[in-house]
Amino acid sequence: MVQSWTLLNVDKRQTSGQIGKLGEFWASGTDRELLYRLLVPVTDLSTESIGAGISGWAGDRILCVGDNNEDVPDNLLTQAEQDALGGDPLQDYAEGNYQFVLNVVVDAEEKQAAYPVGKTWVLRNLSKMVYVRLDVLDQANCGGVEQVLLCFICWSSDPSCGIEFFEPRGEWAGDRFDINLVEVVEGGDEMWTDVTQNAIDIVQPFWNQYTL
Repeated sequence: MVQSWTLLNVDKRQTSGQIGKLGEFWASGTDRELLYRLLVPVTDLSTESIGAGISGWAGDRILCVGDNNEDVPDNLLTQAEQDALGGDPLQDYAEGNYQFVLNVVVDAEEKQAAYPVGKTWVLRNLSKMVYVRLDVLDQANCGGVEQVLLCFICWSSDPSCGIEFFEPRGEWAGDRFDINLVEVVEGGDEMWTDVTQNAIDIVQPFWNQYTL
């Protein structure tokens, strides 16, 4: 049976609850733009209302886990967190011990306030020091930041996904992310790597299943 999926924030011990089967919601992200909203960092460019509404998942360990899953990504959990599971699957433990957070609808006005016109934004993987340019992603016609994240953070030991050829062993599962300005990665002192084209190459075949 095709499994359902749950978004988890390990640091905040928060869960979205089950958001459905991957083949049902992948093409539209979470259908309520949950990831889009939660990963936007509170910056000086954000309005007070936008900042107040962000649940603060930027910089935390997140993954989207299948309900048939039986393991966790390497090095995801601390020893104390691993011990707390007591042998239970992570998704089952989260159901009883994580805080449920409501999905948030982001309207056009809020988007414009969060992402001012004329600014270029990137999705940063803070754990691996790589980034994806959202302007290039938009031009590639392969979905958006939700699709990229779901391709990279879905995790399950069960391969049933409802999307042909999708492998739910995301290499970014459990990593830390935010969305920030491009000059933060391209003009700073830290060594960031642009993986935009690689992300497009991975996402495009799955996007084509919905649009061709």
